[in-house]
Parts: sequence; C-alpha cells; structure tokens
Amino acid sequence: MKTMVKLASLALATTLLAACGQSPKDEYIGAMEDAGDAKAGTFDMKFKDIAVSGGDSQTTTMINMVKSQLNDMKISGSYSMPDDSKYAVDVNVNAMGQEIPFNVIGDDKAMYLSTAFLSAVMDITQSLSGSSAAVDTSKLKELDGKYIDLQQFAKDSAETTGSSVTADVENLDMKQLLAYQKDLQKEFIKYLKDDVDDKRFEEKDGKLSFTMNKDDIAKLDDIQAKLAKDNPDYEQFKANIGDMLKELDKVNIQTVIDSKTKKQTYDVDIASAKNNIDAVKFTISTTPSDKAKEVTVPTSDQLATEEQLNEAMGAATGTDTTDTTGSTTITDEQFKTLLKQAKSSKASMSKAQRKQALEQYKPYLTDEQYTKLEKVLED
Repeated sequence: MKTMVKLASLALATTLLAACGQSPKDEYIGAMEDAGDAKAGTFDMKFKDIAVSGGDSQTTTMINMVKSQLNDMKISGSYSMPDDSKYAVDVNVNAMGQEIPFNVIGDDKAMYLSTAFLSAVMDITQSLSGSSAAVDTSKLKELDGKYIDLQQFAKDSAETTGSSVTADVENLDMKQLLAYQKDLQKEFIKYLKDDVDDKRFEEKDGKLSFTMNKDDIAKLDDIQAKLAKDNPDYEQFKANIGDMLKELDKVNIQTVIDSKTKKQTYDVDIASAKNNIDAVKFTISTTPSDKAKEVTVPTSDQLATEEQLNEAMGAATGTDTTDTTGSTTITDEQFKTLLKQAKSSKASMSKAQRKQALEQYKPYLTDEQYTKLEKVLED
C-alpha cells in the first residue's frame, strides 16, 4: 500500500495546464512546468477492473472478494496549501456502504489527523465481526472535533512498543517532501525534453495526452536513485519501483490534460503473468486550482491523547484493546490475512521495508507468529 501511494504521488507530480500555439510535446511539458503553481485542487480515484487467471481456488476466491470491494470503493478529496508552511488534505473513502473521512492539517512543525474517521471505521469493524450487540459510543463522541498529533502519537507508540517503525511519521517533513517532488518533476521533465520522441505526444479536441510505458517508469526509478544518492534525506520518499517492474509484464500510465477545465486524468493499466494477474486498471483524476482555503492548525486543547483513543476504540468495539504488556493483540484470522498480504507484497518491498514491517508487528505477535512472518519476508 505504501508503494502504491508513492506511485500515485509520482504520477500526480507529472501534470498540469496546457499552453497554446506549441507542439503537443511542448504544450505538455509546459503544463508540467506550471504544476507547482497550483495552491489547491480536487482529486479522485476509482478502480475500473481487476482480472486474474490460474492460481489455486483459495487465491482466486480471495482476489474476487478484493475485486468486489475495490470496484465498489471510491476515493475523492481536496487539498489546499495557502502558504509555504500550512496545508490541508481532505480524503473521503467510500467503501462497504460507509464514507470514511480522513482530514489532515499541518504546518512545518506538526501534522494532525482529525478523529472524524473513527466512527465509520468502528462501524465497519463491527459489521465485519458479525456482532449485533449494542456498543458504547460515548467515548467516541468525546473525541468529536479533536485531532491526533501524528508525530507525537508516533513517538509515544515507539516508546510503548520499542519499535522504530514509527520514525517515518515522527520525522516526516512535509516541506522536504514537496522539495523532493519538485526535484523529481524537474529531472523527469529534462528526460522528456531530451530523450522522448515528439511523436509520443498528441493533442485532440483540446486534450493533451502522453502514455508512460515501462521504460519511462524505469527512468523514474533511476531518477529517484540519483536524487537519494545526492541527498540522503530523500531516501525515505523513494518507492521501490525497480523490483516492482520485475514482477510486471505490462505497465502503462496514460495521462490526459484538458486544456479548458485543467483536469488531469491518469489511466493505469498493469498486468503480471507471474502473479496470475491479467489486468489491474484504475483511474486517478485531479483538477488544480489557485483558490486555496485558509488553514488553521489545532490548538493544544483540541488534541486527543493516546489513552483517550485506546479507551474510545475499546468501548466502541466492546473489547479490551490491550493485553498485560500494553500491546494490542492480533487474532489467528487477522494473522492469516497478514501472512497473505506479506506474501503478495514482499516483491515490491525493499530489505529495509521488510525489516520495518517486522518491527511494526512484533509487539502484537506471538513468538510462533513472528517466526512465520519473518520467514515469509526474508525468503
């Protein structure tokens, strides 16, 4: 999932407005060069198709279940960056009959997540458990209008579990991330200008189009490696594209920019015979704007504590969220799902990411479970 998110951000970093009176290639590149001017915008993501063949019946059944859930899921939202330090991102995930809002506000000092998502997540958790018993939601209501300080929460969690996996959130610098995206875009534009044939860019009815193929995406991997080498602080933003490409037989990202509405659309098409995947297709659209809304970061009295969150989630699910060591426990069924996810995603994970995943789950696993997960991730 982390890799997919990074790949989506890479795609979004390669777009924007269209100029007039130029060749399609020059117009397209001009649109990309203007991308950094957008202070706000909207976006959405929708899966179009997932097709699999072969594999055992259990795997096919699982994929079909995932396909059904993804086909019904839609992600939409907006972002706003009124100045160089403050930002707000609102994401709505429509899934399983629920709308889950994720609202993030931040500045150059901290990053905050609204607790508004908790009620919807708890409703989904209860429905999946099959429980019809009434649950105590009073603790959740006490969190209305509050925010989680993500960096402080990560620090507290690291101290509680002894894990270093939370360092990614604790030390996240959004200004640094934006600088990385701009440098990535600058280098990719240079590649388009110098190495990509003009004939690959098209214009029709006010729409500019360019399809990124496997070689173009491999070039992004080379650019990321160079940026990380020149600036070690960029290493944390690098997606492991190279290993992922080895698993794929086809990967195309068709990008279209509407010169009138300024809307950008990305149609992603992936296939992997090795993994019995005939097709994974999804669409990401984004529309930039210069009308950024005002962003106000939460005050100290609006922040939720780790204790409040644990109490709220425990009351809402009707369970005790901690064991005698203070760690959240994981059920056998949850562990089976975790192993399947680890097996399917390990090829796209770097050695450091696998180690990080082991650290993340160690506090919640028995010794036997940990050994099994370690074997899967280290094969």
